Amino acid sequence: MAFTNTGALNGSGPFNSDLINNGVVDVSNGVREINGVLSSTKGGGGTITIEATGTLQLDKAVSGNNLTFAGSTGTLIIEQLGSVASSFDITSINLGDVIKLPNVPAGFVLNYNTSTGTLAISSGGSTIGDLVFAPTASLTANFIKNAVVQCFAAGTSILMEDGPRPIEALRPGDRVVTENGVPGTIEWVGRRDVDCARHPAPEKVRPFRIAAHAFGPGRPSADLLLSPDHSIFVNDVLIPVKYLENGTTVRQLPVSAVTYHHIELRDHAIVLAEGLTVETLLPGSDKTGFGQGSRVTALHPEFAVRTWETAGAARLVVTGPELEAVRRLLTPRAPGVRATRVRRVATGG
Repeated sequence: MAFTNTGALNGSGPFNSDLINNGVVDVSNGVREINGVLSSTKGGGGTITIEATGTLQLDKAVSGNNLTFAGSTGTLIIEQLGSVASSFDITSINLGDVIKLPNVPAGFVLNYNTSTGTLAISSGGSTIGDLVFAPTASLTANFIKNAVVQCFAAGTSILMEDGPRPIEALRPGDRVVTENGVPGTIEWVGRRDVDCARHPAPEKVRPFRIAAHAFGPGRPSADLLLSPDHSIFVNDVLIPVKYLENGTTVRQLPVSAVTYHHIELRDHAIVLAEGLTVETLLPGSDKTGFGQGSRVTALHPEFAVRTWETAGAARLVVTGPELEAVRRLLTPRAPGVRATRVRRVATGG
């Protein structure tokens, strides 16, 4: 059921229905997530303002609204770029504001028409979607980011040149075995302690558990915990684990806290975690909020880490027949498998 706003909708927090915005939505002091369709029946559309302290997350189709960044540190997150209509106009954007596209593959290409204000976003020669701005020659790729962070939960075993070791024991200079058999050198390690219970969007940071043998014997060899956007390498493509959830062998855990660890090589690489092929951190990622040995608590981590020019180790897939083919590879049940990794994170919340 849709809610029609004819006045002012202020503040932050989740909005769990379709929203017909014929008034003003002012986003400030946190994350305003609209879980339903955003539209307008008003001539000229509704008005949306993202203040300097605000983040607006749009989860579904969007049309008929005019959005303005009021400050220089606002954030717009668009989950379904292909469902953004041309009647959704971004009338003002300033240096320091960010538009995050979590489901757009790394290496996407921008083509901005300064005459029409249309920004075409494509990957592999195919258009993913368009955004319409008030025509301005000052719009650059620096405004646009995808939002992928590759995180291993504490206790994850990584295959190194000298054998498997827990992720938290790895250090710069250590040699890790990559998917093609050529050892790679770790250039950076980090950790991030996340309070999921106090996070404004816990589902964005809570780990997914891949049960032992979910992809077949030894794949993985033990339960593997990854952050939602961490991609698994299967059938020559990368797929974020959140798109493989089946409620049994791949599911999100209702934990209250989790410690994530990260490794970065010179190039984006595929490594073996508990025997399953997964990706490393994209080189050049924003490392704000990460620690290197000392305890760092990030209650509300921003998992946006790479700008548009990043090239991944393989093609990223989030929809279509290739995704469905990988989902069919998953074992629906893994009888007799103990969820040993669950004990490594705080549960509840």
